[in-house]
Amino acid sequence: MKHHRMLPTLTATVLLAVPVGQWTVNTQAPQPDTDVTLLGEPVDVDLTERRIQANAHYAAGISRHAKGEIEASAQELIQAIQTDPGNVALVLRVSEKLLEWNLAALSLQALKTAIQQENPPVELLVRKGEALRALGQEPEALAAFTEAIKISPGNTQARREIVTARLKAKEVETALSLVRDGVALPSLNGKQLVGLVGLYLQCLATSPDLLATVSPELEKLLERTQNFELDAPEDKILLADGFTFAGELGIAQQLLRDVLNMAPETTMAREKLVGLYLRDGKTELAVEQLETLLSINPRNASTHYLLGSIATENQAYEEAISHYGKVIEIQPEFEPLYYEISGLHLNNRQPRQALEILTRARIRFPKRFQGEFYTGIALASLSRTKEALNHLIEAEKIATKQAPQRLTPFFYFQLGSMHERNGNYTTAEQKFLKSLETNPDNPVTLNYLGYMWAEQGKKLRQASEWIQRALELAPENPAIQDSMGWVLYQQGNHKQALFHLLNAEAGLEQADPVILDHLGDTYNALGDNDKAIEAWKRSLELEFNDKIFRKLKELEQDSSASS
Repeated sequence: MKHHRMLPTLTATVLLAVPVGQWTVNTQAPQPDTDVTLLGEPVDVDLTERRIQANAHYAAGISRHAKGEIEASAQELIQAIQTDPGNVALVLRVSEKLLEWNLAALSLQALKTAIQQENPPVELLVRKGEALRALGQEPEALAAFTEAIKISPGNTQARREIVTARLKAKEVETALSLVRDGVALPSLNGKQLVGLVGLYLQCLATSPDLLATVSPELEKLLERTQNFELDAPEDKILLADGFTFAGELGIAQQLLRDVLNMAPETTMAREKLVGLYLRDGKTELAVEQLETLLSINPRNASTHYLLGSIATENQAYEEAISHYGKVIEIQPEFEPLYYEISGLHLNNRQPRQALEILTRARIRFPKRFQGEFYTGIALASLSRTKEALNHLIEAEKIATKQAPQRLTPFFYFQLGSMHERNGNYTTAEQKFLKSLETNPDNPVTLNYLGYMWAEQGKKLRQASEWIQRALELAPENPAIQDSMGWVLYQQGNHKQALFHLLNAEAGLEQADPVILDHLGDTYNALGDNDKAIEAWKRSLELEFNDKIFRKLKELEQDSSASS
């Protein structure tokens, strides 16, 4: 058995109380009874005890802050530094926590002793700058960051702070020069290069007009980064942003997948990967990532929203409604989604469900155009035409005052059709003509207005012309064929009317009671009583209509009398 050097026994308290990496080697000659051996290296017992006590104060400070004892927690953190003033890592942790707690003055105090030493670590100067900036002392903060760069030109964090300040001051060229100075440094490591990629992106986000100038520089920098292996997920994510900007979506996607292999819980990488997949047309892969995000956080409103949007594009309306419904459960004040859901219900032929969500919106929010408009459409689908008209009129009033651009040809068509169904033919004509002002070649509107005139037996010549235009635009449309047949019937051209009416009937998968009624009238006018009776009977089988019933009985009686 191979012999191992025996290590001295340490108490459990020492082993557990001192974090890994916190042991400090004593380089002075050991004094009698003042050192123990750890892994063969001398360690100062007093220093070890101070470090234990300092970490205990730090832990107590964190615990007290969690309980809301702000002042006591800050005192504990300061005491930690006073106990072990030479522990730079502890100073940085304490100052960072105090900044997080909006105690910038105390953070600066925590740095004071450590930063006064000869050749202080550059990280202390950067933290000093952050604390000064938090206190509103911008010139002093910039001086600290500048000093940090002089000591360590490759320090990307300090360079980023100065670049951010210059961009905020609209000194774009100065900021860009600082980035270029960093790029020109020799022997940069991968992390530093990635940090400079981030600075280029920051400059571009602030001044997009730099695109033509900066893009080639950024691409060269990205090439340099590929010579390095990056270990930190945040570095890979930032590098993926750079390659995304450069249009190298495949490389960016692979970087983000690498992050997820390293750290599957990194939601930022997963979210960015979703965006890249969608941009690249890889919807199924995006959905997989979104579903994983939901498994991590089922109440992620953004994830539900994206899944709802994808389902809407795929016309999977029930799925979209489900996801959007989750969003307003989580964020009930997200008003636009109420109207989105009601629109999906209408597309899915669910007017009652649409009215339910619209009622919820009406209770929670002020009266809106979209709410009134969708309510009108839903009520119209339920044949509640008078109520529907009232809501559409209200929608028109709101849009006229607040958003005239919403008064589209489609809106005026809907408003006109609802006036027509309520017998307001003059107003209906005005609204249809308003719709045709900006969309003169819409076959549906042309047909509807022409048919309304034909049905009333008015303006038959113009009705014929407009229906003919609609027929030219949509020759296979059964409704327009029916309208053409009916206007010809009203003009007394029964043979030609029959041709179009038969075309209309043949173009439908299921029989229509109105077209059958028109066929009955036309056959009757042509003297073909048997076919007229047959057409009217079929119409009544589909939908009872007292007027058709009386025509049928009268013709049957006449036929019986003549026979």
